[in-house]
Amino acid sequence: MCDHHDLPVFLVGLLEHSPWTFQQGGRTWKYLDGEWREIPEADRFLLTQTEGQLWIALHQSLLNPDMIKKYYLNDFRKNRLLRVTSLMNEVLLDQLPVLADLQRYLHTLSFTETNMPKRGLILEQTPVIREKILAHNSTSWEVLAHRHVDILSADQGLLKVIAGKMAGVYTTDNIDPILPQPAKCACCGHPAKSRCSGCKMEWYCRRECQVKQWSKHKASCAGLSEQL
Repeated sequence: MCDHHDLPVFLVGLLEHSPWTFQQGGRTWKYLDGEWREIPEADRFLLTQTEGQLWIALHQSLLNPDMIKKYYLNDFRKNRLLRVTSLMNEVLLDQLPVLADLQRYLHTLSFTETNMPKRGLILEQTPVIREKILAHNSTSWEVLAHRHVDILSADQGLLKVIAGKMAGVYTTDNIDPILPQPAKCACCGHPAKSRCSGCKMEWYCRRECQVKQWSKHKASCAGLSEQL
């Protein structure tokens, strides 16, 4: 179940989108005991039973020796798992101290190389895109695919231009506006407006929170900055 159904990534998705919580007009509701209840602002970051169970399940699925040895870690899974680090702030760790082990594991994971193949062409078929391409072309999919590979293989300069354009699309400045939820401060958990200028990974709501968090973030920031 851990590897075949990708349980850790599934849990990260639930924690990231938190379907048991919604906000409207500055008010917060959480799904508790079979009904939606409005949560006072002072209790907004208190964990519900559902959230606590999901965090413990993620902790067990990644740190249990019997489960992790069966879990094949690739770049996709690594990047998805690391997204949960933005949710792991002091407020969360105070409520579930056991998650400190999970935080250390994810910190180590950020510096770990995965066993992805270094060579070869990997094509991922996306049905929606395929249908649109075929709708505007009279030739078959196989002919289009071979033509595309021939173009890329024959002109390395063109390949570099395309790669440069794609890299420009997936910058943090372009991705941030389309995120499903606003970023949260790594220190206090409140909505954040600015990110660390070094690693571009952690967010802060104000200067005081960034200064307070620096002693914990310094080591990982230096390592991530070297990779950028």
